[in-house]
Amino acid sequence: MVNWQRVLPKTGTDIAATVFTFFGINLIFWFEILYVKSEILNDYPNYPSSLLYLHLFLGCLIYFNSLSSMLLTIITDASTRGMMLPTYTKPGDATFVINNEILKSG
Repeated sequence: MVNWQRVLPKTGTDIAATVFTFFGINLIFWFEILYVKSEILNDYPNYPSSLLYLHLFLGCLIYFNSLSSMLLTIITDASTRGMMLPTYTKPGDATFVINNEILKSG
């Protein structure tokens, strides 16, 4: 389960970058589908329909791939929380992990 409090952007700059990227991806996709496709059809009336559907399919594939990659980048926990050894231990309290075996010093 995703802890959304840890995942969502926290600073104003992060929120602005996330919103800009999200709307940028959608804006470019709809521009390509609605404007560029109609320009291609107007400029080339004999454009093969199979090639048009191939371009539409590949455009949708790239669109969903970029949105899912962005979502996975946001929800992936890349922190080292709980994975790092402490920087300071009291004498006699050191614990070492060697070959997946926990060893106590002393």
